[in-house]
Amino acid sequence: MKKKVYVLLIIVTAFAIICFSVFYLFKRSILEELEEKNNDIELIWTSLYQKSAKRLFDLDSLSVVNGINCNTDSLRLTILKNKKERNIKDVEALWLLEYNTNKQYLKIEHCYTEKATLKGKLDSLQYDAIELNQIVEKYNIYVKEFNLFYSTFPNFIFAKNGGFKRKKYFYLKFGMDNEALYLEKKKIEKWIETGE
Repeated sequence: MKKKVYVLLIIVTAFAIICFSVFYLFKRSILEELEEKNNDIELIWTSLYQKSAKRLFDLDSLSVVNGINCNTDSLRLTILKNKKERNIKDVEALWLLEYNTNKQYLKIEHCYTEKATLKGKLDSLQYDAIELNQIVEKYNIYVKEFNLFYSTFPNFIFAKNGGFKRKKYFYLKFGMDNEALYLEKKKIEKWIETGE
């Protein structure tokens, strides 16, 4: 009888060790996957941030040039605010800063298109906008993959314990009108806060 108890105890202990090992390896693989996805997002986000800073610099150098019958004061103030307040860690704040800068630029862009000497700068800005929009699209794809993986059971339990948080999207189209996106964003924020 004693021998059966020892055998049973050994079997239960072995089973517990196997279960713990499987659980540990499963948790570790999930955390490694989250870390890898997080690193991909951080790399693309850094690229987006740096490219948008370059565009901001180009817009700043353009804003000091007098356009034809246009006042660039609003654009210059918006650029100054963007330079002062931009933070690589705050996706929401950067979205709003870039939205406002983009909006002010689009208001006066037509003033510069008639100046032949600025064609190179305007073409460069347009090319940067296209490239930034491609980076934004890739960033949002990575965020979607991360958030989906994060939200799956039991991943979100391990993710929270591992210090991970859901990522924020960055829906902005550089060089284009974003008013519809802005209104949709405000509507979603209101719904989150009030449920209405």
